[in-house]
Amino acid sequence: MIEPFNTRRDDIIGFRMDGTISEVDIRPLLLHLNEKLRLHKKLRLLVEYVDTNGFSMDTLMEDFAYSFGHWGNFEKTAIITFKDWISQASQLAHELQETNLKSFSYSEKDMAIQWIEQ
Repeated sequence: MIEPFNTRRDDIIGFRMDGTISEVDIRPLLLHLNEKLRLHKKLRLLVEYVDTNGFSMDTLMEDFAYSFGHWGNFEKTAIITFKDWISQASQLAHELQETNLKSFSYSEKDMAIQWIEQ
């Protein structure tokens, strides 16, 4: 399940991911991102991974295709998680794609919000 949440700025898109993420879950998020990209040249993402069990292969393919097509539109991404594998994957993505992406633990949530708003 992907659940959007409000942030203090219109160019910051916040959403929680919980459970197994399917193509049905990700499509509304991608539509929302497209709507926001019509209003803002650059977006920032604030992502909370609650208890993600993983992604279906179709979802991963759709997510990667979208991300690579819009990578320049994402100014910053903050990932909040208590799962080590997500933090490690985030760090690898940061290094491979030279993105402005940081991973935070749930105890650092306020720090993540402060960083994404700077």
